[in-house]
Amino acid sequence: MGQVVSVELIEYPDRYVQPVGRVVEVLGDIDDPGMEIEIAVRKYGVPHEFSHAAAKEATALPDEVRQADLDHRIDLRDVPLVTIDGEDARDFDDAVYCEPVKLGRTKAGAWSWRLPTCRTMCGRARRSIPTRSIAPRRCISRAA
Repeated sequence: MGQVVSVELIEYPDRYVQPVGRVVEVLGDIDDPGMEIEIAVRKYGVPHEFSHAAAKEATALPDEVRQADLDHRIDLRDVPLVTIDGEDARDFDDAVYCEPVKLGRTKAGAWSWRLPTCRTMCGRARRSIPTRSIAPRRCISRAA
């Protein structure tokens, strides 16, 4: 009781009959973090599931980064990035970095990894990703 569910209607309501349906998915409690997003995604028909073929292809990806994956990319694995995405975020793609460079000077950076970057990763999953996103951003600044 008190949970948000997705329902498939079996019998539509009319003037004298209440609707009848079956629960196809339990989304969680109404107060769960991100529930408004889960509701909106389903209400407006936003794609939120990958196809079976895309999921199968994703499981075939290696667990480790291969040298070929690093070609034409900047390797930031040794940079101590800190995520700035909220605790209830569905992804952790925004990060900041800051370090003292000289006395009184600081090097800072902000990164945001967006879908156009990952769209090149694999075929079926790429076709499952919506195209409404912004390009990758990278900004490095120095403060006095």
